Amino acid sequence: MLVYLRAPMAPAPLVALLLLLALFWLAAKAYTGVAFLGIVALAVAAFLRAPRWSCYALLAATLLVVTTISVFQVSTGGQDPRSTRDDAVEIAAHSLLAGDNPWTAAKISVPITTGPASILLALPWVALFGRVNELTFVFYVLFFAFLLAGDLRYRNGTFLPLGLFICLGEFGFEHTRYWSLEELYWPYAALGLAWVLVGRGALVAAGACLGFAVCARVSYAFPVFGFLCWYTRGGRGSVSGLVRLGIGAVAGTAVVLAPFVIVAGWTLLTANPLAWAIFLSAGSWPDTNLVFRLLNRAADVAGPVLFSRLKSLLALALMWLGAERLRRADLLHPFWHLALGGFVADLLVYRVDVLNDYVLFFVVPAFMAIAHSPSPLLGTTAPAVRS
Repeated sequence: MLVYLRAPMAPAPLVALLLLLALFWLAAKAYTGVAFLGIVALAVAAFLRAPRWSCYALLAATLLVVTTISVFQVSTGGQDPRSTRDDAVEIAAHSLLAGDNPWTAAKISVPITTGPASILLALPWVALFGRVNELTFVFYVLFFAFLLAGDLRYRNGTFLPLGLFICLGEFGFEHTRYWSLEELYWPYAALGLAWVLVGRGALVAAGACLGFAVCARVSYAFPVFGFLCWYTRGGRGSVSGLVRLGIGAVAGTAVVLAPFVIVAGWTLLTANPLAWAIFLSAGSWPDTNLVFRLLNRAADVAGPVLFSRLKSLLALALMWLGAERLRRADLLHPFWHLALGGFVADLLVYRVDVLNDYVLFFVVPAFMAIAHSPSPLLGTTAPAVRS
Protein backbone atom coordinates (compact mmCIF):
# COMPACT_ATOMS: atom_id res chain seq x y z
CA MET A 1 0.00 0.00 0.00
CA LEU A 2 2.82 2.41 0.82
CA VAL A 3 4.30 1.90 -2.65
CA TYR A 4 0.92 2.68 -4.16
CA LEU A 5 0.42 5.84 -2.08
CA ARG A 6 3.94 7.11 -2.71
CA ALA A 7 3.74 6.57 -6.47
CA PRO A 8 3.45 9.76 -8.55
CA MET A 9 -0.08 10.69 -9.55
CA ALA A 10 -0.72 10.27 -13.28
CA PRO A 11 -4.24 11.61 -13.95
CA ALA A 12 -6.05 9.89 -16.80
CA PRO A 13 -7.94 12.06 -19.34
CA LEU A 14 -11.21 11.56 -17.44
CA VAL A 15 -9.66 12.79 -14.20
CA ALA A 16 -8.07 15.74 -15.97
CA LEU A 17 -11.45 16.72 -17.43
CA LEU A 18 -13.13 16.36 -14.02
CA LEU A 19 -10.49 18.59 -12.44
CA LEU A 20 -11.14 21.29 -15.03
CA LEU A 21 -14.90 20.95 -14.55
CA ALA A 22 -14.48 21.15 -10.77
CA LEU A 23 -12.40 24.30 -11.10
CA PHE A 24 -15.00 25.86 -13.39
CA TRP A 25 -17.97 24.82 -11.24
CA LEU A 26 -16.51 25.80 -7.87
CA ALA A 27 -15.23 29.12 -9.21
CA ALA A 28 -18.83 30.09 -9.97
CA LYS A 29 -20.07 29.27 -6.45
CA ALA A 30 -19.63 32.16 -4.04
CA TYR A 31 -19.90 29.89 -0.99
CA THR A 32 -17.13 27.48 -2.01
CA GLY A 33 -14.05 29.70 -1.82
CA VAL A 34 -12.12 27.31 0.41
CA ALA A 35 -13.23 24.33 -1.68
CA PHE A 36 -12.06 26.16 -4.81
CA LEU A 37 -8.61 26.57 -3.32
CA GLY A 38 -8.58 22.87 -2.47
CA ILE A 39 -9.40 21.90 -6.05
CA VAL A 40 -6.74 24.31 -7.35
CA ALA A 41 -4.16 22.69 -5.08
CA LEU A 42 -5.35 19.23 -6.13
CA ALA A 43 -5.13 20.08 -9.84
CA VAL A 44 -1.62 21.49 -9.45
CA ALA A 45 -0.50 18.46 -7.44
CA ALA A 46 -2.02 15.99 -9.93
CA PHE A 47 -0.60 17.63 -13.03
CA LEU A 48 2.83 17.94 -11.40
CA ARG A 49 2.68 14.21 -10.60
CA ALA A 50 2.82 14.66 -6.86
CA PRO A 51 2.62 11.52 -4.69
CA ARG A 52 -0.83 9.90 -4.72
CA TRP A 53 -1.26 10.30 -0.97
CA SER A 54 -1.01 14.08 -1.24
CA CYS A 55 -3.66 14.21 -3.97
CA TYR A 56 -5.96 11.98 -1.95
CA ALA A 57 -5.44 14.11 1.17
CA LEU A 58 -6.33 17.28 -0.76
CA LEU A 59 -9.42 15.64 -2.25
CA ALA A 60 -10.57 14.30 1.14
CA ALA A 61 -10.18 17.76 2.67
CA THR A 62 -12.09 19.36 -0.21
CA LEU A 63 -14.90 16.80 0.11
CA LEU A 64 -15.22 17.56 3.81
CA VAL A 65 -15.32 21.31 3.13
CA VAL A 66 -17.97 20.95 0.41
CA THR A 67 -20.00 18.61 2.62
CA THR A 68 -19.77 20.92 5.64
CA ILE A 69 -20.91 23.93 3.61
CA SER A 70 -23.72 21.95 1.97
CA VAL A 71 -25.04 20.25 5.12
CA PHE A 72 -24.80 23.13 7.56
CA GLN A 73 -25.26 26.20 5.33
CA VAL A 74 -26.73 25.58 1.88
CA SER A 75 -29.35 23.04 3.00
CA THR A 76 -30.64 25.48 5.64
CA GLY A 77 -31.22 28.28 3.14
CA GLY A 78 -34.45 29.75 1.83
CA GLN A 79 -35.54 26.45 0.29
CA ASP A 80 -35.39 24.64 3.65
CA PRO A 81 -39.08 25.20 4.58
CA ARG A 82 -40.01 23.36 1.36
CA SER A 83 -37.62 20.48 2.08
CA THR A 84 -39.63 17.74 3.77
CA ARG A 85 -37.34 14.71 4.01
CA ASP A 86 -35.25 16.03 6.90
CA ASP A 87 -38.35 17.56 8.50
CA ALA A 88 -40.11 14.20 8.32
CA VAL A 89 -37.48 12.28 10.26
CA GLU A 90 -37.01 15.10 12.77
CA ILE A 91 -40.74 15.45 13.46
CA ALA A 92 -41.11 11.67 13.67
CA ALA A 93 -38.27 11.48 16.20
CA HIS A 94 -39.82 14.27 18.29
CA SER A 95 -43.15 12.42 18.19
CA LEU A 96 -41.57 9.21 19.42
CA LEU A 97 -39.80 11.09 22.21
CA ALA A 98 -43.19 12.54 23.19
CA GLY A 99 -44.69 9.04 23.34
CA ASP A 100 -46.79 9.29 20.18
CA ASN A 101 -47.07 7.19 17.04
CA PRO A 102 -44.76 9.04 14.60
CA TRP A 103 -47.07 8.30 11.66
CA THR A 104 -50.22 9.74 13.28
CA ALA A 105 -48.99 12.51 15.57
CA ALA A 106 -46.55 14.08 13.14
CA LYS A 107 -47.74 17.14 11.25
CA ILE A 108 -46.16 17.76 7.85
CA SER A 109 -47.34 18.68 4.36
CA VAL A 110 -46.58 15.22 2.91
CA PRO A 111 -46.96 11.68 4.30
CA ILE A 112 -44.08 10.52 6.48
CA THR A 113 -42.54 7.48 4.81
CA THR A 114 -39.51 7.35 7.10
CA GLY A 115 -39.14 3.89 8.61
CA PRO A 116 -38.67 3.04 12.29
CA ALA A 117 -34.96 2.25 11.96
CA SER A 118 -34.18 5.70 10.53
CA ILE A 119 -36.22 7.30 13.29
CA LEU A 120 -34.28 5.38 15.96
CA LEU A 121 -31.01 6.29 14.26
CA ALA A 122 -31.98 9.96 14.30
CA LEU A 123 -33.29 9.90 17.86
CA PRO A 124 -30.08 10.80 19.76
CA TRP A 125 -29.13 13.45 17.20
CA VAL A 126 -32.54 15.08 17.37
CA ALA A 127 -32.47 14.92 21.18
CA LEU A 128 -29.03 16.59 21.28
CA PHE A 129 -29.18 19.04 18.37
CA GLY A 130 -32.86 19.21 17.43
CA ARG A 131 -31.97 18.22 13.84
CA VAL A 132 -30.29 15.50 11.76
CA ASN A 133 -27.66 17.60 9.98
CA GLU A 134 -24.88 16.21 12.14
CA LEU A 135 -26.01 12.65 11.42
CA THR A 136 -26.06 13.44 7.70
CA PHE A 137 -22.48 14.71 7.94
CA VAL A 138 -21.42 11.45 9.63
CA PHE A 139 -23.12 9.48 6.84
CA TYR A 140 -21.12 11.36 4.20
CA VAL A 141 -17.86 10.75 6.09
CA LEU A 142 -18.61 7.02 6.22
CA PHE A 143 -19.47 7.04 2.51
CA PHE A 144 -16.19 8.78 1.60
CA ALA A 145 -14.25 6.39 3.86
CA PHE A 146 -15.86 3.41 2.12
CA LEU A 147 -14.84 4.74 -1.29
CA LEU A 148 -11.28 5.43 -0.15
CA ALA A 149 -10.99 2.01 1.50
CA GLY A 150 -11.93 0.32 -1.78
CA ASP A 151 -9.33 2.31 -3.69
CA LEU A 152 -6.61 1.44 -1.20
CA ARG A 153 -7.61 -2.21 -1.02
CA TYR A 154 -7.65 -2.83 -4.76
CA ARG A 155 -5.31 -0.02 -5.83
CA ASN A 156 -7.72 0.82 -8.63
CA GLY A 157 -7.40 4.61 -8.58
CA THR A 158 -11.15 5.20 -8.27
CA PHE A 159 -11.19 7.60 -5.31
CA LEU A 160 -10.11 10.62 -7.35
CA PRO A 161 -12.74 10.43 -10.13
CA LEU A 162 -15.54 9.37 -7.78
CA GLY A 163 -14.65 12.12 -5.33
CA LEU A 164 -14.59 14.71 -8.09
CA PHE A 165 -18.00 13.57 -9.33
CA ILE A 166 -19.32 14.15 -5.80
CA CYS A 167 -17.65 17.57 -5.57
CA LEU A 168 -19.26 18.53 -8.86
CA GLY A 169 -22.63 17.38 -7.54
CA GLU A 170 -23.25 15.12 -10.53
CA PHE A 171 -25.74 12.21 -10.62
CA GLY A 172 -28.04 13.90 -8.12
CA PHE A 173 -25.52 14.67 -5.35
CA GLU A 174 -26.00 18.46 -5.63
CA HIS A 175 -29.78 18.11 -5.69
CA THR A 176 -29.69 15.81 -2.67
CA ARG A 177 -27.46 18.16 -0.69
CA TYR A 178 -29.57 21.19 -1.58
CA TRP A 179 -32.88 19.61 -0.59
CA SER A 180 -31.58 17.58 2.40
CA LEU A 181 -32.60 14.21 0.95
CA GLU A 182 -29.81 12.16 2.54
CA GLU A 183 -32.16 10.32 4.90
CA LEU A 184 -33.28 8.35 1.84
CA TYR A 185 -29.82 6.76 1.64
CA TRP A 186 -28.74 6.22 5.25
CA PRO A 187 -29.55 2.47 5.06
CA TYR A 188 -26.67 1.90 2.62
CA ALA A 189 -24.32 2.30 5.57
CA ALA A 190 -26.02 -0.70 7.20
CA LEU A 191 -25.77 -2.70 3.96
CA GLY A 192 -22.08 -1.87 3.67
CA LEU A 193 -21.62 -3.21 7.20
CA ALA A 194 -23.62 -6.33 6.25
CA TRP A 195 -21.15 -7.04 3.44
CA VAL A 196 -18.20 -6.71 5.84
CA LEU A 197 -19.88 -9.01 8.36
CA VAL A 198 -20.62 -11.67 5.73
CA GLY A 199 -16.95 -11.66 4.79
CA ARG A 200 -16.09 -12.36 8.43
CA GLY A 201 -18.66 -15.13 8.78
CA ALA A 202 -20.91 -13.15 11.16
CA LEU A 203 -24.08 -14.00 9.27
CA VAL A 204 -26.55 -13.41 12.10
CA ALA A 205 -25.18 -9.90 12.61
CA ALA A 206 -25.23 -9.34 8.84
CA GLY A 207 -28.87 -10.42 8.76
CA ALA A 208 -29.64 -7.90 11.51
CA CYS A 209 -28.17 -5.19 9.25
CA LEU A 210 -30.43 -6.35 6.40
CA GLY A 211 -33.45 -6.17 8.67
CA PHE A 212 -32.39 -2.72 9.84
CA ALA A 213 -32.15 -1.49 6.24
CA VAL A 214 -35.69 -2.65 5.38
CA CYS A 215 -36.99 -1.12 8.61
CA ALA A 216 -35.32 2.17 7.66
CA ARG A 217 -37.32 2.34 4.43
CA VAL A 218 -39.59 -0.30 2.97
CA SER A 219 -38.15 0.40 -0.49
CA TYR A 220 -34.87 -1.15 0.69
CA ALA A 221 -36.52 -4.55 0.35
CA PHE A 222 -35.29 -4.40 -3.25
CA PRO A 223 -31.58 -3.72 -2.51
CA VAL A 224 -31.77 -6.32 0.27
CA PHE A 225 -33.18 -8.83 -2.21
CA GLY A 226 -30.26 -7.90 -4.45
CA PHE A 227 -27.91 -8.65 -1.57
CA LEU A 228 -29.50 -12.07 -1.17
CA CYS A 229 -29.21 -12.67 -4.93
CA TRP A 230 -25.48 -11.98 -4.64
CA TYR A 231 -25.20 -14.31 -1.64
CA THR A 232 -27.09 -17.20 -3.24
CA ARG A 233 -25.96 -16.85 -6.86
CA GLY A 234 -22.43 -15.68 -6.25
CA GLY A 235 -21.17 -19.10 -5.29
CA ARG A 236 -20.75 -18.44 -1.58
CA GLY A 237 -24.26 -19.00 -0.21
CA SER A 238 -25.66 -22.04 1.58
CA VAL A 239 -28.96 -23.04 3.10
CA SER A 240 -27.55 -22.80 6.61
CA GLY A 241 -26.12 -19.39 5.78
CA LEU A 242 -29.49 -18.16 4.54
CA VAL A 243 -31.11 -19.45 7.72
CA ARG A 244 -28.60 -17.52 9.83
CA LEU A 245 -29.18 -14.39 7.78
CA GLY A 246 -32.93 -14.86 8.23
CA ILE A 247 -32.60 -15.30 11.99
CA GLY A 248 -30.55 -12.13 12.19
CA ALA A 249 -33.02 -10.21 10.04
CA VAL A 250 -35.98 -11.28 12.18
CA ALA A 251 -34.13 -10.48 15.39
CA GLY A 252 -32.95 -7.11 14.08
CA THR A 253 -36.45 -6.22 12.93
CA ALA A 254 -37.91 -7.19 16.29
CA VAL A 255 -35.42 -5.00 18.15
CA VAL A 256 -36.17 -2.02 15.88
CA LEU A 257 -39.95 -2.39 16.11
CA ALA A 258 -40.10 -3.01 19.88
CA PRO A 259 -40.01 0.68 20.96
CA PHE A 260 -42.71 1.57 18.44
CA VAL A 261 -44.96 -1.28 19.54
CA ILE A 262 -44.59 -0.13 23.15
CA VAL A 263 -45.28 3.52 22.32
CA ALA A 264 -47.87 3.24 19.54
CA GLY A 265 -49.66 0.03 20.51
CA TRP A 266 -52.46 -1.08 18.22
CA THR A 267 -52.38 2.13 16.18
CA LEU A 268 -49.20 0.82 14.56
CA LEU A 269 -51.31 -1.66 12.59
CA THR A 270 -53.06 1.08 10.65
CA ALA A 271 -50.56 3.96 10.76
CA ASN A 272 -47.12 2.83 9.61
CA PRO A 273 -44.69 3.42 6.74
CA LEU A 274 -45.60 0.14 5.05
CA ALA A 275 -49.09 1.43 4.31
CA TRP A 276 -47.66 4.50 2.61
CA ALA A 277 -45.13 2.44 0.66
CA ILE A 278 -47.92 0.25 -0.75
CA PHE A 279 -49.92 3.34 -1.62
CA LEU A 280 -46.99 4.95 -3.45
CA SER A 281 -46.20 1.76 -5.37
CA ALA A 282 -49.72 1.78 -6.79
CA GLY A 283 -49.07 4.97 -8.73
CA SER A 284 -48.91 5.13 -12.51
CA TRP A 285 -45.89 5.76 -14.71
CA PRO A 286 -45.33 9.13 -16.37
CA ASP A 287 -46.61 9.43 -19.93
CA THR A 288 -43.10 9.85 -21.37
CA ASN A 289 -42.65 6.87 -23.68
CA LEU A 290 -44.48 4.03 -25.39
CA VAL A 291 -43.49 1.37 -22.85
CA PHE A 292 -44.83 3.36 -19.90
CA ARG A 293 -48.05 4.12 -21.78
CA LEU A 294 -48.61 0.42 -22.46
CA LEU A 295 -47.91 -0.41 -18.81
CA ASN A 296 -50.39 2.22 -17.68
CA ARG A 297 -53.05 0.68 -19.92
CA ALA A 298 -52.33 -2.72 -18.39
CA ALA A 299 -52.66 -1.16 -14.95
CA ASP A 300 -56.08 0.22 -15.88
CA VAL A 301 -57.21 -3.32 -16.77
CA ALA A 302 -55.71 -5.10 -13.76
CA GLY A 303 -56.52 -2.42 -11.20
CA PRO A 304 -54.04 -0.45 -9.07
CA VAL A 305 -53.74 -2.92 -6.16
CA LEU A 306 -53.11 -6.01 -8.28
CA PHE A 307 -50.81 -4.16 -10.63
CA SER A 308 -48.83 -2.77 -7.71
CA ARG A 309 -48.04 -6.33 -6.69
CA LEU A 310 -47.27 -7.33 -10.26
CA LYS A 311 -44.83 -4.42 -10.56
CA SER A 312 -42.97 -5.57 -7.47
CA LEU A 313 -42.86 -9.18 -8.69
CA LEU A 314 -41.58 -8.03 -12.08
CA ALA A 315 -38.83 -6.00 -10.40
CA LEU A 316 -37.76 -8.98 -8.27
CA ALA A 317 -37.77 -11.28 -11.30
CA LEU A 318 -35.55 -8.88 -13.25
CA MET A 319 -33.16 -8.70 -10.30
CA TRP A 320 -32.96 -12.50 -10.08
CA LEU A 321 -32.24 -12.79 -13.79
CA GLY A 322 -29.86 -9.83 -13.67
CA ALA A 323 -27.86 -11.47 -10.89
CA GLU A 324 -26.66 -14.13 -13.32
CA ARG A 325 -25.73 -11.51 -15.92
CA LEU A 326 -23.74 -9.61 -13.33
CA ARG A 327 -21.88 -12.78 -12.40
CA ARG A 328 -21.04 -13.52 -16.02
CA ALA A 329 -19.88 -9.93 -16.51
CA ASP A 330 -17.48 -10.43 -13.57
CA LEU A 331 -19.25 -7.71 -11.55
CA LEU A 332 -18.97 -9.66 -8.34
CA HIS A 333 -19.35 -7.08 -5.60
CA PRO A 334 -22.77 -7.24 -3.88
CA PHE A 335 -23.26 -3.54 -4.36
CA TRP A 336 -23.73 -4.09 -8.08
CA HIS A 337 -26.77 -6.15 -7.12
CA LEU A 338 -27.91 -3.41 -4.75
CA ALA A 339 -27.54 -0.85 -7.54
CA LEU A 340 -29.61 -3.06 -9.83
CA GLY A 341 -32.25 -3.36 -7.11
CA GLY A 342 -32.39 0.40 -6.64
CA PHE A 343 -32.60 0.94 -10.40
CA VAL A 344 -35.48 -1.44 -11.08
CA ALA A 345 -37.35 -0.16 -8.01
CA ASP A 346 -36.97 3.43 -9.21
CA LEU A 347 -37.94 2.52 -12.76
CA LEU A 348 -40.78 0.04 -12.23
CA VAL A 349 -42.19 0.37 -8.72
CA TYR A 350 -41.95 3.97 -7.58
CA ARG A 351 -42.08 7.42 -9.19
CA VAL A 352 -39.54 7.55 -11.98
CA ASP A 353 -40.72 11.07 -12.89
CA VAL A 354 -39.19 12.44 -9.65
CA LEU A 355 -35.78 11.71 -11.13
CA ASN A 356 -33.42 13.84 -9.06
CA ASP A 357 -35.03 12.94 -5.73
CA TYR A 358 -34.29 9.23 -6.01
CA VAL A 359 -31.48 8.77 -8.51
CA LEU A 360 -28.94 8.19 -5.72
CA PHE A 361 -30.93 5.10 -4.77
CA PHE A 362 -28.83 3.26 -7.35
CA VAL A 363 -25.96 5.72 -7.84
CA VAL A 364 -24.70 5.43 -4.24
CA PRO A 365 -24.33 1.60 -4.33
CA ALA A 366 -22.88 1.85 -7.86
CA PHE A 367 -20.19 4.21 -6.58
CA MET A 368 -19.47 1.82 -3.71
CA ALA A 369 -19.26 -1.12 -6.13
CA ILE A 370 -16.91 0.77 -8.47
CA ALA A 371 -14.65 1.67 -5.55
CA HIS A 372 -14.42 -1.98 -4.51
CA SER A 373 -13.88 -3.43 -7.98
CA PRO A 374 -10.49 -5.09 -8.61
CA SER A 375 -10.27 -3.65 -12.12
CA PRO A 376 -9.86 0.12 -12.47
CA LEU A 377 -13.24 0.94 -14.02
CA LEU A 378 -12.60 4.66 -13.62
CA GLY A 379 -9.16 4.61 -12.13
CA THR A 380 -5.71 5.83 -12.97
CA THR A 381 -3.56 3.08 -11.56
CA ALA A 382 -0.29 2.61 -13.36
CA PRO A 383 0.41 -1.02 -14.37
CA ALA A 384 3.74 -0.94 -12.58
CA VAL A 385 2.06 -0.12 -9.28
CA ARG A 386 -0.68 -2.70 -9.68
CA SER A 387 1.80 -5.47 -10.34
